[in-house]
Amino acid sequence: MTATVAGPEQRMRTAATSRGDSGAGLLLRFALRRDRVRIAVWALSLGGLVGYFVVALPSVYPDAASRRTRAAIMAEPGGAFLGGPGYGLDDYTLGAMVANEMLGMLAVAAALMSVFLVVRHTRAEEESGRADLVRAGAVGRRAPLTAALADVVVANLVVGTAVVLALLGAGLAAPDSVAVGAGVALVGCVFGSLAGVTSQLAQHARAASGTAGALLGLAYVLRGIGDAREVGGSALSWASPVGWVQQSRAFVDLRWWPLALCAALALALTALAHVLVRRRDVGAGLLATRPGRTRARAALVSPLGLAVRQGRGAVLGWAVGLAAFALLTGSLAESEVASFEAQPELAELFAGNGGDLVRAALSSFLSFFAMAVVVHAVVSVHHLRREEAEGRAGGSSRAA
Repeated sequence: MTATVAGPEQRMRTAATSRGDSGAGLLLRFALRRDRVRIAVWALSLGGLVGYFVVALPSVYPDAASRRTRAAIMAEPGGAFLGGPGYGLDDYTLGAMVANEMLGMLAVAAALMSVFLVVRHTRAEEESGRADLVRAGAVGRRAPLTAALADVVVANLVVGTAVVLALLGAGLAAPDSVAVGAGVALVGCVFGSLAGVTSQLAQHARAASGTAGALLGLAYVLRGIGDAREVGGSALSWASPVGWVQQSRAFVDLRWWPLALCAALALALTALAHVLVRRRDVGAGLLATRPGRTRARAALVSPLGLAVRQGRGAVLGWAVGLAAFALLTGSLAESEVASFEAQPELAELFAGNGGDLVRAALSSFLSFFAMAVVVHAVVSVHHLRREEAEGRAGGSSRAA
């Protein structure tokens, strides 16, 4: 009877694998190299958006009267739902506008970026089979997850810095500008950590990102309903990390402790993700998927039928979201019309619409609907590219 003695290389690999985070630094450098263009695009886009608005807003609202009219619109329930809790409406300065109306949207954008990046480097890698090649080396069990979350931290630091520089370039106060940038980055880290959790629960990348995205939408809705109930936010506003960063009251009455809540939640979700990753096999999810049919229906034989089947959930989700936004737009349009009627100088600005203030108010929201449709189209085309890159499109072409 003979026994196989492990060689030095095998012992080193076993010892490294037993250390859960071994190899995370190398994976982080690789992830940053892969994401360098994506991170730069996100940072330049969000920083450029902030820079544009802080330059454009003074020309749109040049005096106190126009800013009071804008504040009256944002004080309405619809305005609070889309914007924020309404701090500083009594003296609606440029900084208060940015914190009240832009901070929430910037935080959501950073959260989406973080969800995409984490799922890309965790669940998507396992689904494609590349994670097996990585784990064949001296890589710890938690290393891919640790590297993905660290990659998201770096990405959010870059995005937050771009936002801060844009605000400082407009001459806004440095402490408040840093608070806004930190809030955007921290919300991104929270939902990046949440995506790390959903990547352990779901078996497929689309399910992991979809679950995290749905929770992000829920967080934004809870914040919106809470802010719409009461100026300054209600108890429901505190059920959302997006609401926490807006409660920092930047450019009005700055307080830092709400940002600490985001940091604590991000750390807690990170710890939870690391606990869950040890409880599942590579390629599997903790939540088992239900078995499919043994035979496909006739509608799935054609590429069109398969595409409809795969995209029906996304289409339904986008349709429900746009319908809800349309209802909100209708309620907000009524409040805008009332504000226009109270401010004759603004009503004159919309005289080009034949004096129809309702049409003027609704037309201001058309860009949001158009943007949503474009985003859905881009995501759908990207999914087709992914099917081709992973080799599944070839089988569909031969079947056709």
